[in-house]
Amino acid sequence: MTDKSKKQFRRDQIRQRQRRNQTTSRLIFTTVAVVVVGLVGYLLFPSGGPDAPEGDVGQSVQTMPDSGHVEEGTDVDYNTDPPTSGPHYGGTLPAGFYNPGDINVLFPESYIMHSQEHGYVVFWYNCTVLDAAGCEQLKAEIQAVLERVGTNKVIVFPWSSIQEPLVMTSWGQILRFNTFDADLAVDYVMANRSHPRAPEPFVD
Repeated sequence: MTDKSKKQFRRDQIRQRQRRNQTTSRLIFTTVAVVVVGLVGYLLFPSGGPDAPEGDVGQSVQTMPDSGHVEEGTDVDYNTDPPTSGPHYGGTLPAGFYNPGDINVLFPESYIMHSQEHGYVVFWYNCTVLDAAGCEQLKAEIQAVLERVGTNKVIVFPWSSIQEPLVMTSWGQILRFNTFDADLAVDYVMANRSHPRAPEPFVD
């Protein structure tokens, strides 16, 4: 091998080592960056965020076809009581704690269904199965839950057609309470509020 060929051979070897070193450096940098980003995300949002839609606390029920808006005053035959999905009115029910008589409309559940389409969670409470003291205690316990989870996209509504003192719903999910469990109610809100199973979960 001539001196010129040896020099060219050495140059080629140097270039190959440089390319391997560059590739290794890029791989190490990318790996470190992914680990750092993942660690920062875990530290900031250890549960995936304040309203992480992970898990489905409650029972999944078959969702009714969402055939769009129906005329206000239409009596929609939902497949559960209280309802979790299906046709609904064009208007929504704003978030809030409602007492009997606060809403004087026919079939308020069809306004609530539109809210649930937007990722709302609903407490349907039934004071007809409780005495006056029990009713006030249940309402106070629900209010305490709201203080923990916030009122965004949460409706508390009186509903006397259920057998239980409280039922919670979101789109396609239902959770029935024979006795109130505050931690379970908190878990339900956090797992189901703005959940992507709702058709329009990020609409207010």
